[in-house]
Amino acid sequence: MCKYMSSDRRAIKSGVFYGIASVVSAGAVFLTTPFFTRIMSKSSYGAYNNFLSWYTMLSVLSFNLYASLISAKRDFKNDFDSYIQSLCVLNFCLVLAWTIITLAFNHLFFRFTGLNDFYICIIFVYIAFQQIFMLFQVNERFDYRYKVSVILIIGVAIVTSVLSMGLAFFCKDALLGRVIGQVLPTVIAGIMSMSLIFRKKGRFRLTYWKYVLPICLPYIPHLLSLNILNALDKSMIAAMVGNEEVAIYSVAYTCGSVVSLVIGVLNNAFTPWMTEQIESGKSRNVTIFAKYYLLLFELLVFGILLLAPELVSVMGGEQYSDALSLMPTIMLGCAMQLIYTMYVNLEQYYKKTAYMAIVSMMAALANYGLNYIGILYFGYQVAAMTTLISYLILVIGHILIVKRTRIGVYQDSFSYITVAANLLEIPFFLWIYDHSILRLASIVIYLLFIFCLMLKNKQILLFFKERAGR
Repeated sequence: MCKYMSSDRRAIKSGVFYGIASVVSAGAVFLTTPFFTRIMSKSSYGAYNNFLSWYTMLSVLSFNLYASLISAKRDFKNDFDSYIQSLCVLNFCLVLAWTIITLAFNHLFFRFTGLNDFYICIIFVYIAFQQIFMLFQVNERFDYRYKVSVILIIGVAIVTSVLSMGLAFFCKDALLGRVIGQVLPTVIAGIMSMSLIFRKKGRFRLTYWKYVLPICLPYIPHLLSLNILNALDKSMIAAMVGNEEVAIYSVAYTCGSVVSLVIGVLNNAFTPWMTEQIESGKSRNVTIFAKYYLLLFELLVFGILLLAPELVSVMGGEQYSDALSLMPTIMLGCAMQLIYTMYVNLEQYYKKTAYMAIVSMMAALANYGLNYIGILYFGYQVAAMTTLISYLILVIGHILIVKRTRIGVYQDSFSYITVAANLLEIPFFLWIYDHSILRLASIVIYLLFIFCLMLKNKQILLFFKERAGR
């Protein structure tokens, strides 16, 4: 296994530190959730998650400009600083334009989202500075620089957690305090990132706008559909049922964020390595390692799900106990993200993005239709299953795209087997949660299996030992 992961020391070191930063950042959100679920009312906690859902969906209006850096880094090696600076200017122009348009139709927007003008403006400020922060991070990551970026990521995570808890506790309006505590540190980090970006040699060039827009515009339907898919369920529950039900659903989703955290860390390490292997003509290495990659990830998710009752108890307490029944479906839906992300990485690398939007729009439309019917007739809990079905559409769609465009390096049959295993696990976990002794026995068997697996595959242990030594 080690030979498939051999790479430059700088890349490994950078990946490790960015991985630590990602863990701290997402871990801070996870660890502070029990505090917020206990000091905020269900209604306020649900309203905050509705705010985050609309932030997620509206963030696509900034065109996710940092997605263009993969190709621009290669095309503008000698003038990349100018490219980044030009994107910063474009970012603020886009956000300002969308803010004006949204406020012009504020009554319609309020009716649809429940957010007033103040929160609309806060969302767009958050979007603007978050993208600047992302532009800086992605640029640093490509050059394997990590010190400043990692300090900023961890600093934002810690300050956001402390400030949010303080403001939510002491402010009369806990929702307002929570939102300000979330947004303000990102704004400060965005300003600092912008100062570092513009400190370098470079200048604004309109021609780079002409380069980035044709790349990013086709992504808009794709990204909008993905963002809708990730956030629509909570927004629809808020509109059709209420904020208290959003709060219960959000606790389950926060527990599921453990899986999303792992996906983010793995993808940040896997994507640069995959790119290097393909560029050097070693696609076979990617094909072989992808199996280990998926298998180890699935084993980790299985272990987390065995501990789901304890997770829900810690995160929300007794008043959020209904979230447990949602956990297997939500968490395994999140697990689907890793599979389709692997295929999306290939599409982006080879610039085969023409069909991405179609698949994403199909998944989003299916999610909306199934959510509307399901929530209306069966209750808010069905939103977890409809989202899982939508992720299934994404996985199958992207596998077919890669196969059609003949850019595949993964073994598709293994991906399908992984998906089938995820679906079969849902009834198993729903059943075992009602049988504590069997669940405890399953945990013991699981730990013994992992221990034996690692002893048998000593290369895995040597791999991690070698990386830890570096």
